Amino acid sequence: MTILNNTAVSPESLLRVTNPYEFFADPEKPKALAGGEVYFGLPTYDPLQPENRKRVYIAQEDGETIAISQPVKLGNGGVPMYNGSPVILLVDGPYSMRVLDKNGASKYYAPKVNQLSSAEIGTQPRTEILELTDGQASVTFSNVDVSTAVFDVSGDNIDDGPLFRDTHYAIADGGSGVISLLETYPAGTKIRGRQFAPDSSTSTSVTTNLNR
Repeated sequence: MTILNNTAVSPESLLRVTNPYEFFADPEKPKALAGGEVYFGLPTYDPLQPENRKRVYIAQEDGETIAISQPVKLGNGGVPMYNGSPVILLVDGPYSMRVLDKNGASKYYAPKVNQLSSAEIGTQPRTEILELTDGQASVTFSNVDVSTAVFDVSGDNIDDGPLFRDTHYAIADGGSGVISLLETYPAGTKIRGRQFAPDSSTSTSVTTNLNR
């Protein structure tokens, strides 16, 4: 136990002070990206395209979150701003990110960002959005230590698609392999897949042969 200002403090309650507000610097010059814009999207997809964007939220002082529109504007100091105040940005799950300067030139592009705490790494299922090519009849996995996968077909008629909601599909060789689709779909059809390790306590990301 530590005494600070005549107050008893448990060591577990002391936190290292960090700045929760992101700062975006110009990668080519020693200055902030004043007036820049930030876009967030689905992993491996360009967030400049509206159809690829993910919902972005800001954390309020009372702990509540609200969704905001994109792009997120950067202030003169290179910090994300909303209604004239610096804000903490939140995105649900992995995402892509592109940062433009005030003239619209791309300064940063991260195709896939994973923000997981140390407690979450290796325990949460990883999700990927896969885009089928025209006439494709299977999804190929490589270097994936899983025994089953669960897929959802995006869209309204999920149970009429090539994969069924909440259905486990076994990978035949137990380590990597091919999952056959029940039928083919036109190019551009997207499916969501979650990959689980054999004991369901760890997971790995997926490598596919699909064109992005």
